[in-house]
Amino acid sequence: MMYRKPERPERGGGGSRFGKILLCSLLGFVVLICGAGALLLLSPPTGIIRDRLAAEVKQRTGRDLMIGGKPSLTFYPALASNWRTCRYRRRPPCRVRRC
Repeated sequence: MMYRKPERPERGGGGSRFGKILLCSLLGFVVLICGAGALLLLSPPTGIIRDRLAAEVKQRTGRDLMIGGKPSLTFYPALASNWRTCRYRRRPPCRVRRC
């Protein structure tokens, strides 16, 4: 009895090599974007938010907003932030002499 090699099944049409590279690149890009979004949700840039909030208050009211403590951010059911200690500085004294 002679030994026969088992026949290999023919490979099906798997597409072009360029198509596979493009698909893998697209999948990698999607994974990268999802990872960046998860990182943003887990550790949001609270320092940037705090500085922007203080600048906005200064521009609108002319007073300094002092924010202390660690903030807590929530994303569900609505985007919200809770800052433990917030204080306004006193208004600078008016230099106009009233009669």
